[in-house]
Amino acid sequence: MACCRMTIFLYFVLAVELIATSQRLIFDFIGGMYGSGLANIVNLLLCLFAAYFLFRRRCGLLLSTCIWYALWVAVNLIIILIYHEVVLVTNRKNPSDNYLLNLNTGHSSWWKRQGIDCEQVINTTTIMFPSSTPQVLEERRTIDCLVTYEWVETIQASIQIFLSVRY
Repeated sequence: MACCRMTIFLYFVLAVELIATSQRLIFDFIGGMYGSGLANIVNLLLCLFAAYFLFRRRCGLLLSTCIWYALWVAVNLIIILIYHEVVLVTNRKNPSDNYLLNLNTGHSSWWKRQGIDCEQVINTTTIMFPSSTPQVLEERRTIDCLVTYEWVETIQASIQIFLSVRY
């Protein structure tokens, strides 16, 4: 009976992790954070494999997914360190411009542009060149956020760590 309860608990944890990882994957790809999006895809696939291995009662293969979850904890810890600007991990002014997260595409987190209860400020600048048409540059910022994007990303990574440790 205890074995059945543990199996149901693991299925529940895997289902919650699939939902949390899918949500994170969607927002990472919308924001152009392809590095963390690829890691989320790998995690989704290995969650599905873990559910299959649990269903087939393959203990050896379940242990291999436990190794992945240890790596997944490390990946999420690195993401937390990047967003909290720990010197050993990042040395840039904007943590979401990290090449590990966006694969040097220049994109930033979706939560940075569309924060929770944020007010958007758009600064436009027109540059006049003598031999060409004027160019308009827009800079978008968010101010007065309920929760800043660094903390939203940190909360998402912390949830992934919590679910991985539970497994």
